[in-house]
Amino acid sequence: MNKLLFLLSLVFIFNCESLQKEDCSTVLCVGNFSVLYLELIDESTEENILEERYSIADIQLVDDTEVALVIDSTSFPVTTLQLRNDDWTVGTYQYTLLIGNDFEIPIEIDLALSGGSGCCSNILIAERLNINNQNISEPNNILIQVQIAE
Repeated sequence: MNKLLFLLSLVFIFNCESLQKEDCSTVLCVGNFSVLYLELIDESTEENILEERYSIADIQLVDDTEVALVIDSTSFPVTTLQLRNDDWTVGTYQYTLLIGNDFEIPIEIDLALSGGSGCCSNILIAERLNINNQNISEPNNILIQVQIAE
């Protein structure tokens, strides 16, 4: 009887420990998807079109006011275009990026939750990314190089 009581006590103790919440205060997790960095390369010249050819005044995202556009020359060794939206949620987003009168670039992003359990679970990730009718194989890479043609 004592053995049975001891065994039940152990089961109860281990079961209670597993019901306690995880302490995530010391865990560093990847943040939610909120910015897309694009290096835009002209196919004919193989030059980054953002370095001297176009300014932010020449670039617009059609029919969208939620995404901020920024030309960034400090985050990477190359100049990039940031598409930033801290309020993106799960869903499909379609944009058309216009650069001057020369380039029209369709962008489609499918965002989803990563799933899993624990401290770093269910973060917003890019599940699928299509830029200029090209599927990007690693949509969660920080920097995406895009070949564009007039």
